[in-house]
Amino acid sequence: MKKNIITPILLLLFIFVGCVEDLPNTSMVEIEPGNTYLSLRSSQITLPDDGTNIEAITLNSLRILVFNKATGQKVTNKKFDIENVNAIEQTDGSWVADFSEFVVPTNPGLSVVYAVLNEDVSQVSGQSLTSVLDGITTLDGMQTLVNTPLTYIPLRVTYDNNGKPIEPPFVMVAYDEFTVPAARPVTDPFVADLRGLGGDSKGFAIDRTMAKVTIKGVSNNNTDGSPLSEALQLETSSIFILEMGLTNVPKQYFWTPNKQ
Repeated sequence: MKKNIITPILLLLFIFVGCVEDLPNTSMVEIEPGNTYLSLRSSQITLPDDGTNIEAITLNSLRILVFNKATGQKVTNKKFDIENVNAIEQTDGSWVADFSEFVVPTNPGLSVVYAVLNEDVSQVSGQSLTSVLDGITTLDGMQTLVNTPLTYIPLRVTYDNNGKPIEPPFVMVAYDEFTVPAARPVTDPFVADLRGLGGDSKGFAIDRTMAKVTIKGVSNNNTDGSPLSEALQLETSSIFILEMGLTNVPKQYFWTPNKQ
């Protein structure tokens, strides 16, 4: 009889311990009992009007950081893998991504919320941006970081199954202040609406900080476009591109939010 009683009690203990281990431990300021939850609204990604034809926007990661406005201390710092999130092109040429399913615990009150996209492609002074963000403990530290130039890890051009080039991932950051309400459950979190370039532009604003060169075709025609003579065509069986590059391209890139 005792054996039958002990078994379910032990099972309940195992379940309880497992739930505790799954709780996120991302706070420098202890998250208050009965904490509240926060998410991000579907965000518009604003690109510079530089005539670049964007095939797609690649999203790899999303990090949400929440700071207590009064103390400047970090409350929440959580990174998500978002490779399955697609940015959808709109009829006006903008792109929108839905981040509402990513929810973090935080404290109620006046807060500063930062969101960072695609941190895994950059370095700061030889250290990965991810490890630097992991170590952020204060709002001042975060503000200093976003004003520090980044070095991009070399990016390779890749193609989808249809032979279409996949846009490389670029670092993007947005932030704003919010009064986070209390007692918002994980199923109905407070939704932060981050602003971009202007009051009517919501979400992330990206400045393209590196050039992308696409070679559409290689030809053995004359420089004026006229075909080579038959004799020269017989002599010219191959074309070799000996060297190609860009000049005056900086090795470091600024990622400061446009509103700063």
